[in-house]
Amino acid sequence: MTTTPPAAATTGRPPRVQLDTLVGMRGLLQLTVFFGHVMIAYVFTREISDPGVRYLAPPAEAVLSMFFMFSGFVLTWVARPGEPRRRFWRRRLVKIFPNHVVTWTAGLILMFAFGVFTSWAEVLPSLFLVHNWIPVEGVLAGTNGPNWSLTCELFMYALFPFLYVRVLRLDARRLWQWLVGITIGIMVFTAIVGLTVPSEPTAFGQDVSAYQFYVLIFHPLVRLPEFVIGMLIARLVITGAWRPIRARWTWLALGIGWLVALALPYPLGFVAPFLPGLILGVGGGATADVNGSKSIFTRRWAMWMGERSFALYLVHGNVLIYSKMAIGPVPYPTAYAILWVAGCFAVSIVLAHFLHTRVENPMMARFARPRRRPSAEPVSAQGAQAAQAAQQ
Repeated sequence: MTTTPPAAATTGRPPRVQLDTLVGMRGLLQLTVFFGHVMIAYVFTREISDPGVRYLAPPAEAVLSMFFMFSGFVLTWVARPGEPRRRFWRRRLVKIFPNHVVTWTAGLILMFAFGVFTSWAEVLPSLFLVHNWIPVEGVLAGTNGPNWSLTCELFMYALFPFLYVRVLRLDARRLWQWLVGITIGIMVFTAIVGLTVPSEPTAFGQDVSAYQFYVLIFHPLVRLPEFVIGMLIARLVITGAWRPIRARWTWLALGIGWLVALALPYPLGFVAPFLPGLILGVGGGATADVNGSKSIFTRRWAMWMGERSFALYLVHGNVLIYSKMAIGPVPYPTAYAILWVAGCFAVSIVLAHFLHTRVENPMMARFARPRRRPSAEPVSAQGAQAAQAAQQ
């Protein structure tokens, strides 16, 4: 790979490189979400689970913020100016709904099997990914808790064609101003929520305000700025305005954010303190790919995990919940709890691999693009290759 071509800064087109680092980052970051949910399951003794929740909950939630940034970045990176909106929306729907419907249905079957089904009014909104707009705990949980983020993603996908046109028109010299302004805006909004939104009652069996958690974590409008941040980072990298920085500064920013998060009550520290480090991570990862740099994120196993991170995210929640219900009351002896974690991880990886290779990939290959009508005239081999390249 080579450094960013000079043409990228003038044409506004991204360099033709694969974002291997960002793929690998998704895989490793998904582990943070998995182990954060492990701690919330309280299968370990309180002496282990309480500190685990305290120290892992903020970065696990921050990872979701980075995933929203990844979405905005990647969609901007691969965007095709002038592409019909319906074609874009088709690809996005095919990307998320097959995996979602499979895991939603599996969750519904498990709810019936374990006798925890509530009502159709509570579970059906999550099937159509509209449940984040309904501030009811049972509705937000649906049949598969983690799929709440897909409601935000769907909302972001719906707006992307319109946002992309506006971000593309921004003067390259003002991109940094917009990025800093939106970041500060998120921090200020978080502080306002902390000062004005009641901290009682709590939600999901945790010491977290139900109202604050809904506003700051679940609401699609509130998560949209993180998606836009990803779009702005992509424009900065494409135009050459993002300069490489050493990874230690990213880790330092994330470390400081973590310390600040630990000093704040839930959920005020779940996103805002981590934003500078997350932004540096996304921009730094993309710049590393442009410059052909290698790291732990570009290792084959990390990229393998990254390719299956979406599927792993959707399957792991119910694996943790229902395996715990099948075994019996918690906590378990530490040795058994470790075996439970290892078993849940292994099962989740197997299911994620199956979902990725048997559902996600085939559905994308078959339905992501409309079938081309056969041409009435013969096409030369060179013409066929050119047409195929234009579809990439």
